[in-house]
Amino acid sequence: MKNNLRYFFVYLLKRLGVTKESLRALALRLIKKNKLQREITLLYYQFIDEYPFPSYDKLNNKIFKNFLDSNNQNIPLYKNFRNYIKPGWEVYFDSSKTLQKPPNKDLLKDRISLCKKQLNSVVDVLAKHSFQISNKTHILEIGTYDGAIAYELASRGAASVQGSDIESYYINETNQDITNKTIKNKKSDLNNLRNAYRECYEDEIANIVSFIDDDICQSSIPSNSKDLVVSWEVLEHIINPKAAFQEIFRILKPGGISFHEYNPFYSVNGGHSLCTLDFPWGHARLSAKDFDNYLKLLRPNERELALKFFHKNLNRLTIKTLQSYLQTIGFEIILLLPWVDKDHFKRIDINIVNDCKNLYPDVQITDLISPSIWLIIKKPEHQN
Repeated sequence: MKNNLRYFFVYLLKRLGVTKESLRALALRLIKKNKLQREITLLYYQFIDEYPFPSYDKLNNKIFKNFLDSNNQNIPLYKNFRNYIKPGWEVYFDSSKTLQKPPNKDLLKDRISLCKKQLNSVVDVLAKHSFQISNKTHILEIGTYDGAIAYELASRGAASVQGSDIESYYINETNQDITNKTIKNKKSDLNNLRNAYRECYEDEIANIVSFIDDDICQSSIPSNSKDLVVSWEVLEHIINPKAAFQEIFRILKPGGISFHEYNPFYSVNGGHSLCTLDFPWGHARLSAKDFDNYLKLLRPNERELALKFFHKNLNRLTIKTLQSYLQTIGFEIILLLPWVDKDHFKRIDINIVNDCKNLYPDVQITDLISPSIWLIIKKPEHQN
C-alpha cells in the first residue's frame, strides 16, 4: 500500500507539472536545515528518483570563480554544481555523523523495498543468462554494509548467504583515524544495523545469513565454496581490483557466477560526495597535485577528509583494464554493460576527454559517460 501511494504521489506531481528541480531544491533545503540528513536523502531518492534529471547544462549554473591548473588551463567553476551531482553531500562533513542507533521501522521498510527492487533486476538478468538462485546456492555479498541485501537474498531461497565487509572503508569517509577503538565502534554500529534488519525477517530466512570481517583482496573465505558472488556500489572502492577478482575466482565453485553493479571513478558522479568538484568530471581531470591545490584554495575545511577518500577509497579502474584483468585471471565475461547517459555524452567535449586521457591513458568516452556498469562473469566449469 505504501509503495502504491509513493508511485501515485510521483505520478500526481508529474501531472501537476511539478519539476524535479523544484523537488530537489526542497530536499536540499531540508537536508541543510534538518539533522536527519541521512533519512531525508534516502526519502529524496525514493520519492524523486523515479524520473530522470534534466540536462544539467540547462540549469542556471553561474560561474563563480576560475581555477588555474598546472597546465595553465583556466577552468570555470559552477555554483551549486556539486549540489546537483551529489545531493546531500554535506552529511559527510557533519561532525555528528554516526550510525549509533538503527533507523526506525518505516525507514527499515523503505530500505528493504529498495533492496527488493535492486534484486528483482539482478535476478531477472541472471535468469536471462541461465542462472537461478535455489536451495543449493551459496552466496557471498561483498561490501554488505547493513546486511539488508544479504537478508533479501536469503529470502529468494538460497542455501546460505554470507556478507563480508571491512570497517576501515567507513572510517576513511569520516574525520576519524583507523584505530582499534574506531574499528570496534564501527563494528558495533554495523552489528546493530544488521540485527535491526534481521528482525524484519522470519528465523528460517535470517538463520541462513552470516557476516564476516573480510578484505576481498586477501580473503579468508575457503576456495571453491560459493556459487554466486555479488556486490553493489563496491567495486569502485576496492583499491586493488585485480587482487579482488583473483580472490573471487578462487572462492567461486567451477561454473560459479559473479555479479557486480558499480559507479566507476571516471563517470561524472564518480568522485562521490567527498571528491566531486565544482565543474564536470573535475575529480578525473585534475592530477593529485592539482586536486590538493584545489582543496587548499576552495575547500580547505574539507581537504583532509577529501584527500583520504580520493587516495584510499576510490580506484582508477577503466573498462579496458577491467577486461584485461578478467581475461588474464581466466574469467568468462558473460555481460559487461555500461549504462550510458546520453545527457553526459552531449555535455562532454574534447577538452574534458583529453584532460582525463592525459592522466589515465586507458580511459575511453564510454568510461566517462557511464554512471553505472553491470558486470557478470563466470568461472569456467573445468577450473578449480
